[in-house]
Order: sequence, then C-alpha cells, then structure tokens
Amino acid sequence: MALSSPTTAIPKVSIGSTDIKKISIGTTEIWTAVFTPASAYRNGSYAVGGTYGQVTGWAADPAYPGTVVTSNKVVIPFAGTGVFLTCSIPFSTPSGSFVSHTVTLRLFLDGVAVATGSAASAAGFGGSATATVTATGTTVNNDSLLHVEATGTNSPTLAANAAAYLRAFKP
Repeated sequence: MALSSPTTAIPKVSIGSTDIKKISIGTTEIWTAVFTPASAYRNGSYAVGGTYGQVTGWAADPAYPGTVVTSNKVVIPFAGTGVFLTCSIPFSTPSGSFVSHTVTLRLFLDGVAVATGSAASAAGFGGSATATVTATGTTVNNDSLLHVEATGTNSPTLAANAAAYLRAFKP
C-alpha cells in the first residue's frame, strides 16, 4: 500500500533572520520562495523641487510584514513576473497660497525609470490632489529596489501621510 501525504504550501523558509530564496538537492530545485508584496508609507516631509529628486521619508508599512526600506527604497524580497509597482502621494497647497501646485512622480526599479505619472494639480488656497504612478506587468529580481522621484511647480511639500504608499504587488 502506497502512503501519500497532503501537499502543504510553504510560504517562507528562514535560517535565523535570513530568508532562504531557493532550496535544491544537488542540481534539482525543490522549492522557490513565493512572491511577497512589499509596501512603505510616508512618515516624513519632502520639499519637491523643479527637477526630479528622490522622495525621502519612507517607512516600512506594518500591514506588509517583512517589508524593508533602505535609503528610501523598498526592497522587493523575492523575484516575480507580472508585478505591479505603484506609488500614490496625496498633497495640498497651503491655505494662504493663491497659486496651484503640481506634482509628477516617476518610478524606478533597480535604478532604471519604469514609469512616469501624469501631473497632479492642487488649486491654491488649500486645494488638494493625489499624485500617482504605476508600472504594470514588470519583472523583479530577488532584492530589487523600488524608489520614486518627484518634480513639481511652486515648491509643493509632500507631508507625512499614512495614506501615501510606494508598493510592489501581484494582482
């Protein structure tokens, strides 16, 4: 009589605090890590200039366990295809400012620009808007780095905001 056992998915393997990405017996790969989403939120202020600059003030989002942020870049822990990369940052104009502010975002994966969003504009006197950018169907490697740059008009400031995110996920 043959014995069989149920198949159990193993989402993560670690040795101490080090995540294992592949397990092989000889040259035969028997397990590969499953893509895990990663996300950060804004916990600092960033003054947007008239030329693109890297947006700072990101922190690992606790709703996405295991997310690591290094040098204001989200570390995407595992390789994957068909990955969506996205960023959304709400902003507003000061209540005493009569001019509108615009913000345009640009996403980078491993130092290469992969998407540029459309300019978002917030009207003067406290107007608000949300700047967004998304790259769909991308291929990421183990430990790929995701970051965002911004440019704008009339010196907008991106305030700390838990609703803002920089994220990699599979739909």
